[in-house]
Amino acid sequence: MTVSAKMGLDMMIGNDNMTFGLGRNLDDGKSFGAEIDLTFDNHYVSASLSGITVRGYTTEEGLVQGRYDSFNIGYGYRFNWKFGHEELELQPFAGFDLLGNLGMEWVQNLVHKVIGKQKVSLPYDYETPIFLPILAIEAGWIHDFSNGFSLGIYDELSYRIHFGLHNDVGLLFRFGERFDLSFGYAYEQDLTEGNSCYGVQAARYSGFMMKSSVHAGIFTLEYLVNFSEGISFGLMGFNPLAFMDMESFNDTGRSLAVGGEYGWRGYMHRLTLTDHNWQFRSKYIGGELEVGSDRRVGNASFAIGYSFLWELGHFSPFVSPWAGMSQYLYFRQDRVLNQLEMLVEHYMPTIGCDVGVRMLEKGTVCVGGSSFSVDAGVSLGWNIGEGNVDVNGYEEFRKKMTPFEARVFIDLVFYI
Repeated sequence: MTVSAKMGLDMMIGNDNMTFGLGRNLDDGKSFGAEIDLTFDNHYVSASLSGITVRGYTTEEGLVQGRYDSFNIGYGYRFNWKFGHEELELQPFAGFDLLGNLGMEWVQNLVHKVIGKQKVSLPYDYETPIFLPILAIEAGWIHDFSNGFSLGIYDELSYRIHFGLHNDVGLLFRFGERFDLSFGYAYEQDLTEGNSCYGVQAARYSGFMMKSSVHAGIFTLEYLVNFSEGISFGLMGFNPLAFMDMESFNDTGRSLAVGGEYGWRGYMHRLTLTDHNWQFRSKYIGGELEVGSDRRVGNASFAIGYSFLWELGHFSPFVSPWAGMSQYLYFRQDRVLNQLEMLVEHYMPTIGCDVGVRMLEKGTVCVGGSSFSVDAGVSLGWNIGEGNVDVNGYEEFRKKMTPFEARVFIDLVFYI
């Protein structure tokens, strides 16, 4: 169950590098893709194109290696019934999936060549695309607490002819009209008897899942992570139809900031969710592969903070102290067996403070019922006890660590 505007056209690209510190980014499984979602009134049309790779996965039948591309398109209609503070949603959906060689290997290797990563050459499971009809239905019950927060349960059920059933059940947390967060359990049936790339994907996407969906005017962000397998995938894009509404803006006190910061360790992604000055923030490098090596580096921090913002027009200074937990991962990936050997895994307390200025007063530029600003400044952080980390003999990893660092950051702030 996702939130959506009365009318929208979400055009998104995705990658498993969008881990938010929760996934491992093995550059395997659903590696990359694109999606277009069109919503008008209660009608819903979705089309997606994905590249799925299986570098090596051991099943009971043996080693599976290969790839397939997926083109999925369908139409759904959303029914809503409201009874006071209760709401029932029901959305049937029908479409089809094309699985096979759709040219995504060429796209992947072209991108890898540009960014300096190695070529990925795997045989296709289905060289000639096969056609799979899809029937699906989503249902949800939601209770509105009249304070901009709703809580509910959902069930997403779909069936691919000859391939199997997918069922996802869980709890839904809805913040206003623009932000959904859900936790649930997904079961993916496999009628291909497991010894195929499709069977491997069915196993990878079964288990405890977290999903989120944000629609902030022109900006769209969707994300999922399977905690059981460490698999993650994120979609980020924009809604050009939001420019049809350049006047309205409903200030809920919530915002989502997406950006990056740079220090001597290199670049890190940033994500900050703010609700009336209280903040949850994540900074991460999602399992980046070392050049010329089979080793990957993961670094993430999760923190709670509070933002002191002095609103002075288009240039408003702020100070945001925070405290939380920092994570360091150093692991080796076996590209043949797709197995992980954890070389260093360490968690430690972290504290810090962001100091900067917010440019462009909220409500100045209104798009699609939302508005945006730009934050820039310096992030000061201290990982407590980092100098005493046992690196298990891998002294080269210690070079990637430092107890204290000042990093320059810039964020796009979307009011949700």
